[in-house]
Amino acid sequence: MKKVVVVDDDASIVRILCKVIESLGCVAEGFTSPVLALDSVIKCRPDVLVVDMMMPVADGIQFLRECRKKGIDSPAMMITGYTDITTTRMLPSNGIKKILPKPVRIGELTTELQLMLEE
Repeated sequence: MKKVVVVDDDASIVRILCKVIESLGCVAEGFTSPVLALDSVIKCRPDVLVVDMMMPVADGIQFLRECRKKGIDSPAMMITGYTDITTTRMLPSNGIKKILPKPVRIGELTTELQLMLEE
Protein backbone atom coordinates (compact mmCIF):
# COMPACT_ATOMS: atom_id res chain seq x y z
CA MET A 1 0.00 0.00 0.00
CA LYS A 2 1.32 3.45 -0.95
CA LYS A 3 2.17 5.88 1.86
CA VAL A 4 1.76 9.65 1.75
CA VAL A 5 2.96 12.09 4.41
CA VAL A 6 1.16 15.45 4.77
CA VAL A 7 2.86 18.40 6.51
CA ASP A 8 0.90 21.60 7.15
CA ASP A 9 0.77 23.81 10.24
CA ASP A 10 -3.04 23.94 9.97
CA ALA A 11 -4.43 20.83 11.69
CA SER A 12 -7.78 21.05 9.88
CA ILE A 13 -6.04 20.98 6.48
CA VAL A 14 -3.95 18.00 7.59
CA ARG A 15 -7.11 16.11 8.63
CA ILE A 16 -8.94 16.85 5.38
CA LEU A 17 -5.99 15.98 3.15
CA CYS A 18 -5.35 12.74 5.05
CA LYS A 19 -9.00 11.69 4.62
CA VAL A 20 -8.85 12.41 0.89
CA ILE A 21 -5.60 10.47 0.54
CA GLU A 22 -7.01 7.52 2.48
CA SER A 23 -10.06 7.51 0.20
CA LEU A 24 -7.62 6.75 -2.64
CA GLY A 25 -6.54 3.57 -0.86
CA CYS A 26 -3.29 4.99 0.50
CA VAL A 27 -1.94 5.19 4.02
CA ALA A 28 -1.78 8.84 5.09
CA GLU A 29 0.19 10.24 7.98
CA GLY A 30 -0.25 13.90 8.87
CA PHE A 31 1.86 16.34 10.84
CA THR A 32 1.54 19.97 11.89
CA SER A 33 5.26 20.17 12.66
CA PRO A 34 7.96 19.73 10.02
CA VAL A 35 10.39 18.70 12.78
CA LEU A 36 8.20 15.77 13.87
CA ALA A 37 7.41 14.93 10.26
CA LEU A 38 11.10 14.62 9.39
CA ASP A 39 11.63 11.85 11.96
CA SER A 40 8.69 9.89 10.56
CA VAL A 41 9.72 10.44 6.93
CA ILE A 42 13.20 9.08 7.67
CA LYS A 43 11.66 5.93 9.22
CA CYS A 44 8.81 5.24 6.79
CA ARG A 45 10.20 6.48 3.44
CA PRO A 46 6.84 7.61 1.98
CA ASP A 47 5.93 7.36 -1.69
CA VAL A 48 4.85 11.03 -1.84
CA LEU A 49 5.17 14.11 0.38
CA VAL A 50 2.44 16.78 0.46
CA VAL A 51 3.92 19.87 2.09
CA ASP A 52 2.71 23.39 2.89
CA MET A 53 5.05 26.14 1.74
CA MET A 54 4.72 28.57 4.66
CA MET A 55 5.00 27.11 8.16
CA PRO A 56 6.56 28.37 11.37
CA VAL A 57 9.92 26.90 12.45
CA ALA A 58 10.77 25.52 8.97
CA ASP A 59 9.03 26.31 5.70
CA GLY A 60 8.21 23.63 3.15
CA ILE A 61 11.37 24.22 1.12
CA GLN A 62 13.57 23.91 4.22
CA PHE A 63 11.72 20.73 5.18
CA LEU A 64 12.27 19.19 1.75
CA ARG A 65 15.95 20.18 1.77
CA GLU A 66 16.37 18.38 5.10
CA CYS A 67 14.60 15.33 3.67
CA ARG A 68 16.99 15.32 0.71
CA LYS A 69 20.00 15.63 3.03
CA LYS A 70 18.76 12.53 4.86
CA GLY A 71 18.48 10.58 1.60
CA ILE A 72 14.71 10.86 1.22
CA ASP A 73 13.99 11.34 -2.49
CA SER A 74 10.20 10.98 -2.41
CA PRO A 75 8.48 13.25 -4.92
CA ALA A 76 6.75 16.23 -3.34
CA MET A 77 3.61 18.25 -3.92
CA MET A 78 3.72 21.78 -2.50
CA ILE A 79 0.51 23.45 -1.37
CA THR A 80 0.63 27.20 -0.93
CA GLY A 81 -1.14 30.50 -1.09
CA TYR A 82 1.95 31.91 -2.81
CA THR A 83 2.24 30.78 -6.43
CA ASP A 84 4.51 33.46 -7.84
CA ILE A 85 7.32 32.88 -10.33
CA THR A 86 9.94 32.59 -7.55
CA THR A 87 8.03 29.72 -5.99
CA THR A 88 7.68 27.99 -9.35
CA ARG A 89 11.43 28.21 -9.94
CA MET A 90 12.02 26.14 -6.79
CA LEU A 91 10.26 23.11 -8.27
CA PRO A 92 12.97 20.95 -9.82
CA SER A 93 15.83 21.57 -7.39
CA ASN A 94 13.80 20.42 -4.39
CA GLY A 95 12.02 17.42 -5.89
CA ILE A 96 8.73 19.28 -6.11
CA LYS A 97 6.64 17.78 -8.91
CA LYS A 98 3.58 20.01 -8.50
CA ILE A 99 2.46 23.21 -6.76
CA LEU A 100 -1.21 23.43 -5.84
CA PRO A 101 -2.68 26.78 -4.79
CA LYS A 102 -4.67 27.15 -1.58
CA PRO A 103 -7.48 26.66 -1.11
CA VAL A 104 -6.75 23.19 -2.46
CA ARG A 105 -9.36 21.82 -4.85
CA ILE A 106 -9.96 18.18 -3.93
CA GLY A 107 -10.40 17.05 -7.54
CA GLU A 108 -7.10 18.59 -8.56
CA LEU A 109 -5.35 17.13 -5.52
CA THR A 110 -6.58 13.60 -6.21
CA THR A 111 -5.72 13.78 -9.91
CA GLU A 112 -2.20 15.06 -9.31
CA LEU A 113 -1.60 12.67 -6.42
CA GLN A 114 -2.69 9.67 -8.45
CA LEU A 115 -0.30 10.69 -11.25
CA MET A 116 2.56 11.02 -8.78
CA LEU A 117 1.80 7.64 -7.22
CA GLU A 118 1.84 5.96 -10.64
CA GLU A 119 5.34 7.23 -11.49
